[in-house]
Amino acid sequence: MSANELVPGQCRIGFAWDRKVTDPYPAMLRDQEGQIELVVPYDASVATLQRRYVGDMVKWGDDPDMTRHDYELPREFWFYDTHGFVCLEGVRRAGGNIIGGPTGLAQVVLRVAYAVFTGEPGVHYSKVNGIMTQVDGLDQWLSVRTVTSSLDRPRSGPSGEVTVTIKEPSSVRVDHRLNLSLTSGARWQMPGGVGRTTIEDYGLIQTVVMRPRPWEDHLDRHRAVHQLVEIAAWRALGFISIHARHTDDPERVLSGDVIGERWAPVTTYQLPASDPRENSLWFLFTYSDIGPAGIRRWLRLREQFEHGINAMAFSIRHHGTSLEGLVSDAGIGLEEIGHRIQLERGSPLGRAHHTKLAAIGAEVADLLHFNATTWATDSTRVYNDVKHADRPTASSQDMLRSLKENRIVFRTWLARRLGVSDEVIRKGDWLLQRS
Repeated sequence: MSANELVPGQCRIGFAWDRKVTDPYPAMLRDQEGQIELVVPYDASVATLQRRYVGDMVKWGDDPDMTRHDYELPREFWFYDTHGFVCLEGVRRAGGNIIGGPTGLAQVVLRVAYAVFTGEPGVHYSKVNGIMTQVDGLDQWLSVRTVTSSLDRPRSGPSGEVTVTIKEPSSVRVDHRLNLSLTSGARWQMPGGVGRTTIEDYGLIQTVVMRPRPWEDHLDRHRAVHQLVEIAAWRALGFISIHARHTDDPERVLSGDVIGERWAPVTTYQLPASDPRENSLWFLFTYSDIGPAGIRRWLRLREQFEHGINAMAFSIRHHGTSLEGLVSDAGIGLEEIGHRIQLERGSPLGRAHHTKLAAIGAEVADLLHFNATTWATDSTRVYNDVKHADRPTASSQDMLRSLKENRIVFRTWLARRLGVSDEVIRKGDWLLQRS
């Protein structure tokens, strides 16, 4: 490990500081078992350090209400070693040897949400000007071919040459909030190893603002696009990489002169990880079917129907849940969506589960291969059989059929709301059947 990075399973030994303790102190930064941690040894006899690092993990006899002394742990730390500087965001206590051993030293383990590998020491990355993420399958969903070759075109005769063309990345702004944009491009390396040249397609989500904004403001936009692509594919997709930008941390040469914007690499476990094995994707609809207007519709729908959409999409990433649990989640999600539709229409609000599902079915009845009214009745029956102990036990066959139909209705309803044409939805019926 020679670059300024944090490799899973490895440790970096160096020094840390923060806004309260500005003199650097020994620390270890590590990526262990899916967690980024800063381990700090300290003198257990120093009361201010003991209170700062132990905090509310114990009950203080001389200060039971924790009002007489300072127990605040800064949320932002900085770290450096021979490899470079790291800004640590979202820091919180996670344990350690807080009592102290025979040497008088104690040790605290601090959990880190985001490790930003910066170029400048002491830059405050608690708010950032930009976030850029690469997401599994986004390049395919955008349907923009960056890499083409002469093999893609019919050849008039035999040839000993193959021409590969790599276009400039194409980017489109899809929403004005945080200037959300999507980019499709390719990166290449010559050589990409001994005797190899590598070309890699990528899809990027980017948010950029003039004034720094909190991480969650940016990441909410990124998670929204990620969730939309997951629903379109009905497959669990992950974040391949994440970079952050701050105007106080530009790209510099050795002389110190600024040469441009700097996108600092970030390590985090706050986002779903990429699975390189998931490379065969089929989408019910793609970006070309909805365009920027469809993205904006999705962002509004996601806010309006948040709980219902999340409940329906939960099984994409948690398919190991029991069949009863999946049916229950779908019933909760559909009920929430139906309730919001009734509010939207100004319809009378009843408590009946069936009427809420019927409101959804009415929007897509012409696209379904089964009767929407019958579906609402059967789905409600199976949901209640699962939910209530005093009802008959639903059979596995009934639960599987109901779950499949629930997902078909949900994905069809969402696609139509996003502006996907009926022709595209009908052509994707074989994908709906695999939901």
